[in-house]
Amino acid sequence: ATPPAAPALPTPPGKPAPPQPGPWCASPGPPPTMWEPNGTGPALQVNVLSYNLFWWHLFGIQGGAGGSAGKLINKGGHPPFDFVGFQECEDPVRVMTDAGVAADYEIYQGEHAICMGYRHAAWKLMARGQADVAEDQPKQYYGRRSAQWMRLRHTDTGKFVLFVNHHGPLPLNSGGVCGGKATAHNILKIIAENGEDGDAVILLGDFNQVPQSPTGLELQTRLTKVFSGVFMGGIDNIFTNVKPPYVSSRNLGPGGSDHDAISAMLQLGPSLSPPPAKPAAPAAKPVPKNRGTCACDCKWAKKPKGCDRPDDSSCCWQQCCAGDQDNAAGVAVHVLK
Repeated sequence: ATPPAAPALPTPPGKPAPPQPGPWCASPGPPPTMWEPNGTGPALQVNVLSYNLFWWHLFGIQGGAGGSAGKLINKGGHPPFDFVGFQECEDPVRVMTDAGVAADYEIYQGEHAICMGYRHAAWKLMARGQADVAEDQPKQYYGRRSAQWMRLRHTDTGKFVLFVNHHGPLPLNSGGVCGGKATAHNILKIIAENGEDGDAVILLGDFNQVPQSPTGLELQTRLTKVFSGVFMGGIDNIFTNVKPPYVSSRNLGPGGSDHDAISAMLQLGPSLSPPPAKPAAPAAKPVPKNRGTCACDCKWAKKPKGCDRPDDSSCCWQQCCAGDQDNAAGVAVHVLK
């Protein structure tokens, strides 16, 4: 017979009870540090797309709406997208076929209905994977949430990119059962464990969290927000370790989804030069209190908008525009005091 289990020993007086295990996704402590992208070599512009496809409705109920999502991708992909990240995605080949570009991309269907792909003519895949980072709260539960990643090398320049796609937990802005900071930490851990020093990091997706949420704010301690959509206050986002300015960022519209597709183009290598600063306006000259004596023909000042020009500090402007024009003769002499 199996002997009975020994009773648990009571906690000695004055000694705190051992901590109870928290949720699987808890991540205490500071987030991992983040490296700078390699800024040497030729400049390379990289175009990325994030798009929640609203699959259950757009494809499940509307049957794809005549390929509306693909048409949006085709229209917005000029120049072509280097990387695409889809959320609520159950058949990425169908979407890219509707866009007319399926032959140009390597596409991967991930768990939890997220998909990602890259343009194989320009990039070589070095590694890829996926890991859970969060879980929905019971009151709005669909399951665990993950981050899908791939590390790639540009075939012409040799530059490396770690590309990450994420669909975040519910309810909105809650961070799921482990909270927003833990979700951000878990995403950053995936980046730290799978990227290498000098990689350009591009993280995008439907986070179900706005940039001002705990998840968004914690991510921004290590990455820079490039762009946000407008749906639900901005839950679709693009983050990077590439410093601004950026070449472009665009809201491409919904294309039949409830979310807008968003895109951004970043420059890797030498930083994109900021636009030249506008020259400072010349300092206004002090207006003299005593402008002396002058003989002025004030007929010009009586014309419509005659005195709309700025005060030029002259005796005649003071006489014709700030004096008593109704009583002025055609030519008058005034001594200003």
